[in-house]
Amino acid sequence: MEPLGIDGDQVGSCVVVATEMKDVPSVGLNKKIPDSSIVALQGLTKALGDAGAIPSDCGDHIPRGVPAVKETIWREYHYAMKGEDTYEAKRNAHGRARDWLKANCKIGIWNGYVWKVKA
Repeated sequence: MEPLGIDGDQVGSCVVVATEMKDVPSVGLNKKIPDSSIVALQGLTKALGDAGAIPSDCGDHIPRGVPAVKETIWREYHYAMKGEDTYEAKRNAHGRARDWLKANCKIGIWNGYVWKVKA
């Protein structure tokens, strides 16, 4: 590599290389969503329909054109769908569903916003 940059420091760059889909990890792509997480996702869908908007202050953190909603609003919708469960049961269920959906690439979360990830 030829020295580039200030004071002859070597500088490299990233290069995008095309790949086959078989080479892409399938984490979360085809996993069956647990029933408890389905309820949370339904709550998010309803919250996005009622209160979702395209955030203007998120830069490239949220995909362009994708509606998002504050996590607190999603949580309220999810809690309402849990019916007569205790507050603690609702809180625990929401936390587990949130973690599962995020870990399995079903939702994105950044700076208090949440959105659905398109498969």
